[in-house]
Amino acid sequence: MTTAVDPELSSPTTLCPLAVSYPHSSPSKRLIPSISVQYLAGLARVLSFDGASLRLAEQEARNRPSGGKFCGSILRMSVVRSITRGWPVTIELAETMPGPPEVVWHLITDWENQGDWQLEARDFVVKSAEREGVGVTAEATVSIGGITTRDEVQVVAWEPNKLLAIEHKGWVAGRGELHLAAIRSPTRPDRTHVFWVETLYPPLGIAGAVGLMVFSPLMSRIFKRDLRVLQGLVRAATQGMT
Repeated sequence: MTTAVDPELSSPTTLCPLAVSYPHSSPSKRLIPSISVQYLAGLARVLSFDGASLRLAEQEARNRPSGGKFCGSILRMSVVRSITRGWPVTIELAETMPGPPEVVWHLITDWENQGDWQLEARDFVVKSAEREGVGVTAEATVSIGGITTRDEVQVVAWEPNKLLAIEHKGWVAGRGELHLAAIRSPTRPDRTHVFWVETLYPPLGIAGAVGLMVFSPLMSRIFKRDLRVLQGLVRAATQGMT
């Protein structure tokens, strides 16, 4: 088994193929798994509740040089965790905006007017004293597929004209990121490549996870529409600058 020392935790971190890390300061302390994305992606086979599949997956973990009995325990703990807490759903989208990153950044951080391009959301309110940088907190009402919730978000990453990341703290938790990359060309106006990723954690355990998976195609279509609307706003704002 491979063991590394995490200077921030000042305690050993055991690396397992089925988990990102298991921080602990002594063998007697309870271990709380942090499951890797790759493992979650393959968890569906185990969640079939087929005993043979579970035994096969556990045996595969035991056969790994750094796995052994410890990774077998991780596997069983992970199955229980996934049943009781569900698993995340990730939606990834990309689009090219007809304007420079500065214009896109202004539009995606104009908090009270987010509903101009995120048409499923309304009633945006900034709750924090600060309006820029990490720590900005806001709320909005979101309606998707006939379900309406009040979503509280907090900015957790702020790199002007490059990256905006928020943490969802409402009924559906998770993280949203908007990555901006400038596209420069000597023969045409500047453009911006936008990469949008939402990683959402459902309520209600496995039932909520299944429900969120059912809704994910609809959410993907809605977010694609949002990016098309944002394109129009960027185009109008860019033309107004010339």
